[in-house]
Amino acid sequence: MDSSVETIQKLMKWISINTYEIGSAHWVDVTHINNPHSFYVRPTFCRRYLPKINDFIENTLPDEMIVGSIVIYKSKVLQCYVRGRIMFVKTENDVTTCDFYALDFGCFEKQIPWNKTRQPCIDTIDVPPLALHCQLADCKPFDETWSMRAIESMKFFVGKERARMLIRGKTPDALIVELVNSCPEDIATMLALSGDTTLGYSDNMISRFSQTEPEKHYYTYKEYDCGSTLTVRVQAGDSLEGFYVAEVKDYTVYFNDRENFTYFCKIQKDLEPDDVKEDMAVAVLTMANGKYERGHIKEVNKQEEKVTVLLVDWGKTVTVPFMRLKPMTNETFFLRPVLAMYCKAEKSQAWDNGLSKFLFPGYQFKITIVESGDGEGLPYVVNLEPLKKT
Repeated sequence: MDSSVETIQKLMKWISINTYEIGSAHWVDVTHINNPHSFYVRPTFCRRYLPKINDFIENTLPDEMIVGSIVIYKSKVLQCYVRGRIMFVKTENDVTTCDFYALDFGCFEKQIPWNKTRQPCIDTIDVPPLALHCQLADCKPFDETWSMRAIESMKFFVGKERARMLIRGKTPDALIVELVNSCPEDIATMLALSGDTTLGYSDNMISRFSQTEPEKHYYTYKEYDCGSTLTVRVQAGDSLEGFYVAEVKDYTVYFNDRENFTYFCKIQKDLEPDDVKEDMAVAVLTMANGKYERGHIKEVNKQEEKVTVLLVDWGKTVTVPFMRLKPMTNETFFLRPVLAMYCKAEKSQAWDNGLSKFLFPGYQFKITIVESGDGEGLPYVVNLEPLKKT
């Protein structure tokens, strides 16, 4: 488990309003629903941090109950101890109770007894709230208020499973999103089909005819649950502290599709130097095989007209001239998840046990997910094991 300092640093990096750009997609857990225009989600990669954040010092109560303080309290709604901010304190007949806002779930709770509060094990004051306030795009009530049936229907369709959240817009206090899970249609459409809402826009929603931000494109990443076992091949890496693999079955699909991608790129116009920017998705001509690969610009050197690019399907970083770049303008090539999965070995699996031999490009073995990551900046912690010979 990460130290408290590492926990805070990672969450400060990955939980930021700048993370949620219009057009980007994220895997989330829906943590609390008020109505379709007011609900809360939490990125699924935060699951691994919750035990650390919500851990508390046994039998130790806060010295003072001050409005604005962050403590751990026993939630009546969630039936567990969670991190909360004190919103109101009341003492009556020598009994003190507090109203809380659950920072990582998005719900308010009233009249929690003082003896149900605890001191957190780590200083969580710098850890941002993990629950994000959202409203459902393309969803409108029949009247000015939400019916209880519409609210209960949303809870039913959302269920307990993770959802894919696509950012459609922003308001000063909420992300406007589309939610998709295992239902046949997205959640807004399911609510409309059930007869509980209507598809449309309300006054505080984005308008179909309003001026939108410039079109943006983002790569998507597959998500794997703890305990999953995968057969993979090495894409890149020379250290068990950070290496890239790809599922063998996905690599076959990628390899067969690479010719189509290269053909598409060749017919595109070259990128103009003024259009080349950091954090931009591009296609990169690789000299090793003469094929185009999907890339993500990390650094731009305008003077030398060169860029440092991460080849997202390989996990390799290369420096190439502008002339070897093409624009990524076909959404089809964004829909295919990134192939390379960023991993690190569990600490018990060290170099001295012979695992270094696994890190040859193309080498195949099995991994079991120990701790979740996002496959990109936050590595999956995995156990490695060789394939059984048949």
